[in-house]
Amino acid sequence: MQARHDIRFNSQMDRVKCKPWGLYGGLSGQGNSVAIHRFGNTQEQRFHNGKALNQVLHAGDAYVLRSGGGGGFGSPLDRDPRGAGARRALRLREQGRGG
Repeated sequence: MQARHDIRFNSQMDRVKCKPWGLYGGLSGQGNSVAIHRFGNTQEQRFHNGKALNQVLHAGDAYVLRSGGGGGFGSPLDRDPRGAGARRALRLREQGRGG
């Protein structure tokens, strides 16, 4: 979300370091995260504990909230590597966007 005027921003996210776990050998998912992107800078200011308290954003600055995802089911090494591409192609065909 980009600020149009000076604002104060607070975020207190949980599940930043305790990521959703996988089952039966599946990999962990992504944790939540919060960052501030200052206008004109190439690097984001990240808050590794998920707590961005009383931050001042100026016009053009933006805060970024990333919502984590769930863990996997079963080891990815046990899957057919062609399966993901085939599933994606089927989805595209069903949506009328694939050949």
